[in-house]
Amino acid sequence: MSVALEKDGAGNAVVVLAPAKLNLSLELLGRRADGYHELATHVLAIDRYDELTLRVEPWNGDRRETPEVSFHLESSDPNVPGDGTNLAVQALRLVLGYAVEQGVHAGVRFDLELKKALPCGAGLGGGSSDAAAAFYAGALLCGVDPDGEELQRRLASLGSDVAFFLRARRSGFARCTGRGEQVEALAVPAGLHFAVVTPRVHVPTADVYGAVTGPFRKSASFDLARFLGGSLEERRHLLRNDLEEPAMRVVPALRSWAELLNEAPGGPWRLSGSGSTFFALFADAERAQAALEDVRDRAIARDYGRNFECTSGAAGSGVRRGFQTPI
Repeated sequence: MSVALEKDGAGNAVVVLAPAKLNLSLELLGRRADGYHELATHVLAIDRYDELTLRVEPWNGDRRETPEVSFHLESSDPNVPGDGTNLAVQALRLVLGYAVEQGVHAGVRFDLELKKALPCGAGLGGGSSDAAAAFYAGALLCGVDPDGEELQRRLASLGSDVAFFLRARRSGFARCTGRGEQVEALAVPAGLHFAVVTPRVHVPTADVYGAVTGPFRKSASFDLARFLGGSLEERRHLLRNDLEEPAMRVVPALRSWAELLNEAPGGPWRLSGSGSTFFALFADAERAQAALEDVRDRAIARDYGRNFECTSGAAGSGVRRGFQTPI
């Protein structure tokens, strides 16, 4: 096995940063024969990350079998799976299985450590980003091409968002179509500053999509060129998400949160994905922070719980080697 190793002070390892994402647009174009919805969405990776470390250790097992994976999770969120059902573990096993098929297993086992900072099930893509990071780290260590057609096909089985974080890893911005797995990487827009708030509200994604009703858009209408050249107010009003209304019907608490947020600076606040995270666009980081503090005060006054909040900008990459120039 061709191994591209990086020293981390404790042994041979690859460190990968897994960013959160926001949907600047999410437009539904119809229901597909496979049960998914046809969509067009502009997805932006933001500079808030989970951190994943993949280490290799000697292993004397059968080289015809997928190498063993040990998994260590550091997270304050009890909803994050700490076993083999975690998407990061599944993605790593997927790429390792492929490597074995290609005859590049070299008698090692893998230790996967995930430091989880992003909330689970929040519309920020944290689980998908972790999966892409594990996949990428595994491909680096195994010396296989992470962009290979067969590996990409297998990766799609883990969720539509995973492809974005991997295929847009150089810029962290893309237009995604199909059910989200078709990724057209784009140059990242400049001057984006966000306030991000995740209410303490569970939003079942399948139920949100199940609540979607027609008529659907005939074609995507988000005008990226206009967004890039517009004023702050124009940019704010171009942001859109066709899942907002279905999500608020499924989880009425989201509507209460939307009302609170739109009393704060920066409105209209938009939902990311199927929720529960809301975000707003600002001219600079200072105004984003001031708006976040305003929201915090309003939420405390109404006893609205929050799982996560931050200010952020564009990450400038998708998943990437930690603390180095993106590959």
